[in-house]
Amino acid sequence: MLEVTEQPAKRPLAPKQGKSLLGFYIALGVVAALVGLGVWLWAPMRTRYRDWQVSTSTHKKGSAHVSVQSADDYLAAIATLELDPQEYKSYQDYWSLVNERMRTWLGVVNAPEDLERLFWACQKRSDAEPEDQGRLQWVNPYYESRNLILYRLADIGTPEAARILVDLRFAPEAGWDGGASLLAGDAVVICGRVALPFLREKLRSGENASRLIELIEAGVKTGI
Repeated sequence: MLEVTEQPAKRPLAPKQGKSLLGFYIALGVVAALVGLGVWLWAPMRTRYRDWQVSTSTHKKGSAHVSVQSADDYLAAIATLELDPQEYKSYQDYWSLVNERMRTWLGVVNAPEDLERLFWACQKRSDAEPEDQGRLQWVNPYYESRNLILYRLADIGTPEAARILVDLRFAPEAGWDGGASLLAGDAVVICGRVALPFLREKLRSGENASRLIELIEAGVKTGI
C-alpha cells in the first residue's frame, strides 16, 4: 500500500508593506488632484451651465450670447432678454435666469460713476414703462437693475463706490419703498465700514441712517 504523506500547508505570503503604502498614497494623491480640479473648474462650469439654461429656456431672443463691455452695452443687452414667463420651464427658472443674466452683465461694469449713470438711466426707463395688467408677473428689468446696481457698487467697495451707493440709497428721486428699500439698505450694510463716513454725513443732514450705521458697526453682514 502506498503511504500518503501530508504536505505542509503553504503559508500566505506577507504583504509587501512598502508597496501597499505607496499605492495608497498614489490613490490619495489622485483623489486630491481630482477634487482640486473640480474646485478650479466649478466657476466656469457654473457660468456655462447658466448660459445653457438661458439658451434652452428662451426661444425668441438670444440673451445668452450677448457681449457686454460697458454700461451702454448693458442697456442694449436688456432688450435681448426674453421676459415672457411662459417661455421658461417654471416661474422660478424665469426669475432666477433673468436676474442671473443681468447680474453677470453688470459684473463687467467697474467704474462707480458709470454704474451711477446706469442707475438713473434704468430709473428713467422703468418710470416710462406703461403698466400692463396682463404683465403683472413679468420682470421689469430696468426696475430690478436698480438694486442689482447697488449690490454691484457694494461689491466694488471703494470709497467712491460707497459714496455713490449711499447717495443712491437716500436719493428721494429713487422712490425707495417696501422690499426695494430693504434691499437697498442691505447693499449698504454689505458694503461695510467704508460706507460709514457717508452714512454719518447723511445722518447729520437729517436722513434716517442710524439703523444702517448700527448694523455696520455691530459687524452684521446683511441688512435684511
